[in-house]
Amino acid sequence: MKNLSKTSKVILVITFVSYALWLGTYVAKNLIFFQFFEPGTMALKGVYAKADLLGIFYTVYPVITINIICYALFVIFFLLFTFTSKLGLRNNGWLFISLLVVILTMPVELYLIFKYDFNFAVQANNLTISVQPALELIKQRVTKFGMYSFVSIFSTVSILLFFIFKPLTKNEN
Repeated sequence: MKNLSKTSKVILVITFVSYALWLGTYVAKNLIFFQFFEPGTMALKGVYAKADLLGIFYTVYPVITINIICYALFVIFFLLFTFTSKLGLRNNGWLFISLLVVILTMPVELYLIFKYDFNFAVQANNLTISVQPALELIKQRVTKFGMYSFVSIFSTVSILLFFIFKPLTKNEN
């Protein structure tokens, strides 16, 4: 990491900033979505039954928008860093494993973004969001992909740990 060019270092900083923002908004978004429903029955909690859900949805909109943008930036700049850093994947197992985590989680993340989050964000931005369809989208996302969110969070946190501790680094001596 000491032999990185200035371009690679700038790309790495942008990667980490977008990663931190994406991970923070990802956790916040999932915490908000999981709060809407009762754990066992997936029925809407009584607190939200008479609440103005449109106001809540418009409050969640910036979190989802930042999440979508930062995920795209994270993936793009992480791949750019991998190619511009000239760190060999054979000599740096931590970078190879991090690349695998990003590539293997990307299809599911993109599916979730385009199927659920993007539709929600576009409707909220156009002020055309209605409560029942939006609530149904959130419910589908939570029921179908609830555990994936935790797997994604823990696997992407491992990327940060790989960058800090750099396991599986081959010495060239």
